[in-house]
This record gives sequence, structure tokens and C-alpha cells, in this order.
Amino acid sequence: MSRFSTHFKKQAEVLKAQFQQLRATLSDSSAKGTGNEQVVAAFLRQNLNQGLIATRCQVVDSDDQISGEIDVSICNEYQPFRTEAGGLLIAEGIDFVVQVKAVLSTGELERALQNCESIKRLNRKFGKGDEVYEPVGVRVNDFARIPFVILAFSSELTGVTVLNKITKACEMRDLSLQPDAIFVLDRGYTFRNFRDGTGNPWKTTKGPVKGWLGLETGEATLLELIRFSATSVPKFIRHRTSLWSYVDLKFTYPIIEN
Repeated sequence: MSRFSTHFKKQAEVLKAQFQQLRATLSDSSAKGTGNEQVVAAFLRQNLNQGLIATRCQVVDSDDQISGEIDVSICNEYQPFRTEAGGLLIAEGIDFVVQVKAVLSTGELERALQNCESIKRLNRKFGKGDEVYEPVGVRVNDFARIPFVILAFSSELTGVTVLNKITKACEMRDLSLQPDAIFVLDRGYTFRNFRDGTGNPWKTTKGPVKGWLGLETGEATLLELIRFSATSVPKFIRHRTSLWSYVDLKFTYPIIEN
């Protein structure tokens, strides 16, 4: 194991302590009304090199499709306005989103899946010469889709139950409209969706893993969220502003004539 791999694993304890401190601080009476999504957003701001992490926003694409309200949106440099809460974001300016659940239940899982479809139907457009970092295990067809993960503080459901329910629910959904991962903190579970197995590094005796894979990640569950961000989220280099597809090319103001 490399020196950094050893260091990376040790970070699991650091991240857990940091997250617990944020929960304690942001749940204080002085921060009354602060939701769990604020805790997750604060944690990600401390651990991801992102310009903007917004909460409770909707996302729109240049075809005028709009998502439901998204708890936490991890934005990139192509997000044109610094809308930190309750605003409207553009699809090309999003790296991935997190749906936060206080308690994961059958009903909450179904609601998360519905919200996932609303964000996955959005289309991130590409311009001439744009480049993309291709993560391992992500289908090329899904580069235009915004990655969607569920982060649950706790769960009413066992790991086997979550795996069975998410697998069954996804059998009736297009591969491109499914969530990418689920993280359950109290039980220490990570579930990853490898869809049709394209480029998947995980293998069993039967070959590459397809569909959902459940892992008992224990104290390292938050670390796996950071790993997901680093290794499973497409990164783009765009050569023109993403606003090009959204704004009218003609001015709609009255013209001043001399």
C-alpha cells in the first residue's frame, strides 16, 4: 500500500469527527432552522475544492426543463451566478448533487428516486472542442447526466433490504435515470450503481459487477463519498461560457435612437 493510500484510509476518522462537530454546531439553538442539508453542504465545502456548494436550489437546462428542489448542489466554475440557497442553477454548472435524508425509509427512498429522475432528465450540452475527464465505470452516454447520490444520516432499513429495494425499483427505470450511489452513515453502508457494468473495476467470480453493489464501509462511509466525488464524477473543460445556450442572442430592450 502506498503512503498516500495509508493516509487516505486514516482520513476516515478525521472526516467522521469533522462531520459530528458540524452536526453539533449547526444544530445549536443559535442556528435554529438549519437543515441537515446545511450540515452536508458545510462538510463538503471543507473537503472538496469547489467554487460553490448550494442548497435547496432547482436546476434548469437550456431546453427549459427543470428539476425538483435539490438539497445540495456541488457546482463547478461554469455556474454563472453565486446562488447559495433557494435559487436557480444551470445544468452545465453542476458536477453532482446530493439528496439528504435524516432517516432512510421505503417512502423516503421512493421520493428520492422521483427527485433523481427530475435531475437526470436534464441535458448538459457540450460545445465544439469541449473536453471531459472520463471516470472509471461511467458510461459515455451518461456524461450529459448530472450524477445523483443519496446521503442518509440513519436508516430504518437493513443493508440487504436497501439493496433489494433499490435493485427492484431500478429494474423499472432507464439506466440513465437511476441514482449513482447511496451512503448510509449510522449503519456504515455504501451502495454503488454500476448499471450495465461498462468499465467497472469491481469483479466477482461471475465477472464485472452489474447493477447495484452494496458495501459495508463502516467508519469509512464519508470517505467513500469523497472517493466518489474524486473518481466517479465527470469533469469538464469548456471553451465558451455555458450561458451561450441559455440567453437570447438578440437584445429585447427598447433601442435608443439619435
